[in-house]
This record gives sequence, structure tokens and C-alpha cells, in this order.
Amino acid sequence: MNKSASRKGSSIGIVANILEWVDYALYGAFSAVMAPLFFPSSDALASQLAIFGVFALGFISRPIGGIIFGHIGDRMGRRTALFLSIALMAIPTACIGVLPTYAQIGVWAPALLTGIRVLQGLAIGGEYTGTMVCLVENAPPEKRGQQGSWADIGCLSGTLLGGQLFAAVLSTILSVEAYTTWGWRLPFLLSIFLLYIGFQLKRYLEEPPKKKKSEQAPIVEVLKKHNKPALWTIFITFFSGISFYNLLVFLPNYMVLSGKASASCSFLVTAATNACMIPMTLLAGWITDRFRQRKRVLQIGVLGVFCVVYPMTEALYAGHLFVYGSLHLIAGIFLSLYYGGRTAFFAETFPAHIRYTAVSLALGLGQAIAGGTAPFVATYLTEHIGDVRIITAQFAFGSVLALYALSKMRDRTGLPFQE
Repeated sequence: MNKSASRKGSSIGIVANILEWVDYALYGAFSAVMAPLFFPSSDALASQLAIFGVFALGFISRPIGGIIFGHIGDRMGRRTALFLSIALMAIPTACIGVLPTYAQIGVWAPALLTGIRVLQGLAIGGEYTGTMVCLVENAPPEKRGQQGSWADIGCLSGTLLGGQLFAAVLSTILSVEAYTTWGWRLPFLLSIFLLYIGFQLKRYLEEPPKKKKSEQAPIVEVLKKHNKPALWTIFITFFSGISFYNLLVFLPNYMVLSGKASASCSFLVTAATNACMIPMTLLAGWITDRFRQRKRVLQIGVLGVFCVVYPMTEALYAGHLFVYGSLHLIAGIFLSLYYGGRTAFFAETFPAHIRYTAVSLALGLGQAIAGGTAPFVATYLTEHIGDVRIITAQFAFGSVLALYALSKMRDRTGLPFQE
């Protein structure tokens, strides 16, 4: 395949990744609207905990999706795995747009929503890490960080569109009644167009040459021969799961439900941080290539986020929204340093013939344990302690584990891939 087709395949992969994250982020963005529709309760907190509980369930299926699609990707090809994962995201997400509510079909409504969220978790567990691996594999050694950063730029862009802008625009142009009855369904229905992108991706994405094939199933080889780097990757992922979903999912919802700010103000703060993180992540990827210091950049990002969290939540607790918004933005910039280097760092850690499986499994488990549960845990702790500053403990947990794991791993920036 020529270079033009290869670039087109990478570009389509980036677009598919963005749209898939739009689909996945819609649930978090519209959770406040969906909670009373699918989990009605006289207690608003109970409804919110229920909707975040289903949010967490979607993450539990991620490592399973990682194993399934990782096996397909390592044995049958990256293109097949990515296309199937995209289809598995697009169709169930569109179904949320027509899903009856609790008032219409009773307990079947939350049951079906839970099932759909599990399918979404399976899909993202294969597509996201597949995109990460493919982008790095198709990049020259001196540009792996910059090229790989597009996977997380896709995540951030999709979250910005699906997690902030859709909700902000619809809540602005529609009446409250229209927004809460049918308006929130529109973005979910649009996800069916992701299937077309999936067909194009399957056509143009270039497969890496296969020089070695494991005699064992990829998951077996990962667990037997590469368990330590896989464990360290899980620990590093704890940090991003806690940071990302607390900053961009829990805190926006907390601001509204606690009466600290209006929905439009909450969305504005989160969207500003997310928008700033997109170019910063690309810059961070370039920095890791330029100075051949991927691990060092990751460490700076982890430390920076942790140092900002307490003063940020202190400002929110005291009602100083401008200070809170400024520190929220700074936390996002430090988190961008982490995202800019992690894709290439993880891909360079594992041999080619088990790379898809290893990265998918590690990220899936890390996100399931620490990421999917982050908004639920933060909501529970904040309600029972009565102080939003308590989430600093979550960040401390993730930061310490990430820094310890990074100290155990080798920085392979610019070195040839392991075969």
C-alpha cells in the first residue's frame, strides 16, 4: 500500500476514534437528564448514583473487549478488529436514542440501558487501544509520540463534542421540556453514521508486517511472559482513569447538583479545559520525540495534576469559580503531558505479535478498576464526607501507583520495536 493510502487510513482511523468517543461520552454528558428517566427516585442522589453505577459497568466490560478484539487484532489483523469494534459501538449507541423510559416499560428500561452500556464497553475496549497501536506502528521511530498522541486527541475531541458541546448546545436552543423529553436523544441517533467510517477504515488501514506469531493465545503469552510490564501499565492507567473522569465527568455534574454553578457555567469550564488539552496533547507528543524523554514527561504530568487538585477543589468548595476554572485548566494542561507520551510509551513496551492484546488488556483493566468507578466513588465520598476536597485522596492513590510503576519501566523512546 502506498504512502497516500496509508495516510488516508491513519486519518480515517483518527476520525473513527473521535466519533467513537463522541458516542461513549454522550452517556456521561446526559447522565443528569437520563437518571430520572431510567432510574426514577424521590432522591436525586440515588438516581445519580444509579446512573453512575451503570457508567461503571461499561468499564467492567472493557478488559473483556480488550481480550476479544486484541486476539482478533493480533491473529486476524488490525483492520478486522477495528471495524468490528466500531460496529459494536455504533449500533447499540443509536439504540439508546430510541430506548423507552422507565415510565413506559418499567424495569426493562434500566436493564436494556445497562446491557447497551456493557456492549459499548466491549467496543471501546477494542477500538481505542487498537487505534493507539495502529497509529504508533505506522509512524517512523522519531515521530511515534506525536503520531500516537492523536489517539488521545481523538478521545479528548470526542469527549468535547459528545461530553460538552452537544449538551451545551441542545440545552441552549431547546426548551427545558424539549431537552429533557426528546432533545437529548438526537446525538445518540446520529451515531449510526459511524458505520460508514468503519467501512472506510477497513478499506484503507495498512496492516503491519507479521514477523513472528505466538504459538500460544496472545492473552496467555501476556500473562506468562509479560505480566510485570502489563501490571505496571495497569497502575499507570489508574492515574488517567481517576483524573480524566473526575475532572471531566464528576466535577461538572457535582457543580450543578450541589448548586455551585449553573449547567451552562459547568459545561463552559469543562469544555474550555478539554479544548485546551487537544493542542497541548499534540505538543506533548512532539516533546517526547524531540527530547527522547517519554517517561520523564509522563512523570511531570502525573505530579503536576496531583499538585493542582487540592487547591482546585478548595476553590470550588469556597465558591471561587474563577479560581476553580483557572486551576481546572492547569490540571488539564498537566494531564495533557501524560496523554502526549503514554500511547507510544505503552506500544513500545510490548512485542508486536502480542501488542494489541497487551495494551488492550492493561488499559481495559486499569480503566475498569479506577476510571469507571471514579465518578461513583467521588459522588459517594463527597456526599458522605460533605466535602468535595476528599477526592484529593483518589488522585493521591492514582498518582502514587503511576509514579511507582513508571520507575519500574524502561523508556524505549526512539528504539526499534520489540519483535
